[in-house]
Amino acid sequence: MPAEDTSSFATGWPEPAAGIELAQLRVFHRRDVVVVEQHATWKLPDASASTRVIGTVFRLAAAVVASVIRYDSLDQALAATGLLADDEVP
Repeated sequence: MPAEDTSSFATGWPEPAAGIELAQLRVFHRRDVVVVEQHATWKLPDASASTRVIGTVFRLAAAVVASVIRYDSLDQALAATGLLADDEVP
């Protein structure tokens, strides 16, 4: 991925109709892998909500998102990709 602004990498995804709202907290990036720490809120059928902090892995191919995998935590996402704290985007 070129040296582009990843400060709002996952903004606007997924669509609101998906029943989940994601707020980006931190971004980690190396080569073709981006990990985004996100605050996730799921809207439940009874009008309540469930929230937690998750890690989402985006793999890029030719500057296009080729895959997305959600993990239960940032630590799990970083471990799955080999990214480190030093890969955090300021």
